[in-house]
Amino acid sequence: MDPDTVPLLISVVSYLLLFVLIFGLAGTVEYTEFRKQFKAWRAICLGFFGQFVVLPFLGFCSVKAFRLTSLGGGNPGARTRHPGEGTGAVGGGNATTGGAGGNSTYSTTGAGNDDSVVLGVEAVILMLITSSPGGSYSNWWCFLFNGDLALSVAMTTVSSMASVFMLPLNLAIYLNAAGADGIDVEYGPLSIAVAVVVGGIGCGLFVSRQFPSKRHVFHTSANVAGLSLIALGIASTSGSSEGLFAQPWSFFAGVAAPCVVGLASSFIMSWAAGLTKPQCMSVGIETCYQNTALALSVALASPSPARAAAVPVFYQAVQVVCLLTFSLVSWKSGWTYAPAEISLWRMIVTNYQPFFMQETELVTQELEKTAKMVKAAEEALMSKRNLVPFQRQPSGGGGSDGGGGG
Repeated sequence: MDPDTVPLLISVVSYLLLFVLIFGLAGTVEYTEFRKQFKAWRAICLGFFGQFVVLPFLGFCSVKAFRLTSLGGGNPGARTRHPGEGTGAVGGGNATTGGAGGNSTYSTTGAGNDDSVVLGVEAVILMLITSSPGGSYSNWWCFLFNGDLALSVAMTTVSSMASVFMLPLNLAIYLNAAGADGIDVEYGPLSIAVAVVVGGIGCGLFVSRQFPSKRHVFHTSANVAGLSLIALGIASTSGSSEGLFAQPWSFFAGVAAPCVVGLASSFIMSWAAGLTKPQCMSVGIETCYQNTALALSVALASPSPARAAAVPVFYQAVQVVCLLTFSLVSWKSGWTYAPAEISLWRMIVTNYQPFFMQETELVTQELEKTAKMVKAAEEALMSKRNLVPFQRQPSGGGGSDGGGGG
């Protein structure tokens, strides 16, 4: 296979997997449960605020605080910026960033095909992650650790529909604020990914309503696509000298900060607003858990796939560790529906959601009622048998007795 076609093939595969993932997640949305929970408007508004205001802002602050826009500029082979110059030799031609106005140009001082030639790609990918809600995987966390699952489903529905316009809006705001003309913004892959997300959400919501019995199929397809994207991202970043383990400390601190601070701040906001304990847990999970698959698809289509893919791969690891710790602490602190004194295994395998427990209680009551009725019938039958006098059956010589009496 031609080496030049490999990046194109990876990009196409990543976009296809992204569409299947978003389509499958949107296809699992339950409209009936959403309508039931929409009355919890305060909790839904807090979740929306955390997902589309707090976390994108934290991503931008992290980019600026840890200078992620300058990553790639100090490595061998990195581009040297020459503001105002009209030409730059990158692979033997004119080169521009593709950013605002296309005025910033670069020339290479080393290997022009190395991953390090793209400046600040980590900043773009991180801001994309913090602007992308995580879909129904947050529902899985709430279900597994017995947070408010119905509220989580309602917030997922709102975020799935709102991300159609909030994702491009947040990207436009924060890329401009971070100085898009100072970093290499690949608007082509970014625009394609946003279009794929919008199309996937629309198609997924439509089929969810038209074919509700197939939601389990949509969910399975989303799981397969998501895991495939993660595997593709790990393979891309681990096989390069510019991958995850070659990053400086500022990279790890900058990528982890929005996840950790976002989880803590959203939980505190929910508690201060007077939400119930399981609702606070669900809002924290919804705010923290982001769609790293979208960023992975953009990263794999960028000119620096190894460096770019390192961001969603590491963010995914951070959010799993944070949510696992947060969920276990919440359970043991009595902030979930599950009793704190039960075993970990029982907490995971038992559904303690209120609607499920109510149905279980009704079934238990009906079973107890039926058992009492059966027991009463058996006692009545036994009593009836005890009241009937014992009668000896006539013997075979009854005919002769009758004859003798005659």
